[in-house]
Amino acid sequence: MKFGALSADDGTVEVSWRRDHDERVCLCWRERAGPAPEVPVVDGFGISFVRDYVAYQLDGEATFDFLAEGLRFQLRFHQIPRSESQETQAEERTSGV
Repeated sequence: MKFGALSADDGTVEVSWRRDHDERVCLCWRERAGPAPEVPVVDGFGISFVRDYVAYQLDGEATFDFLAEGLRFQLRFHQIPRSESQETQAEERTSGV
């Protein structure tokens, strides 16, 4: 790995998720013990793309925090309801049909 916590021998990445009080799913990526990330002066294509895509496709938000101990990325969005056909397929798999 060239960038981030995984570029350091002792670097770690913690990925977690939870459902917030407003029923949004929150996915968090947190890097530690790597080189301090450089805070971009201007958002590049990747950050802009992720923020715009999450807002448009998931009605959610993506945040990038460039902390001294490492990058923290959070993605918050409403859970997408499963379609009726997906539920039927899942029921068939679990019931052995």
